[in-house]
Amino acid sequence: MRRVGDVLAEPARQKLALPTNLAIVYIYADDRDRSLEWLERAYEARDPNMPYLGLPIYDSLRSDPRFQDLLRRMNILQ
Repeated sequence: MRRVGDVLAEPARQKLALPTNLAIVYIYADDRDRSLEWLERAYEARDPNMPYLGLPIYDSLRSDPRFQDLLRRMNILQ
């Protein structure tokens, strides 16, 4: 999964996937740092999937202070 994410994250291919999709790929690869990096990019790009951060796919990130900060900035209460 990490290789899939790395390929999609290449500048020439970034238009093929939304930043939230790349974050999910890195969640499956168990790469918390890259997942959060792509969620930050999604926040900055106003990715239309950001309101769905409450879905169970993001459970592995919930305890991370960076994820909590992102939720706070989006005014999503947990």
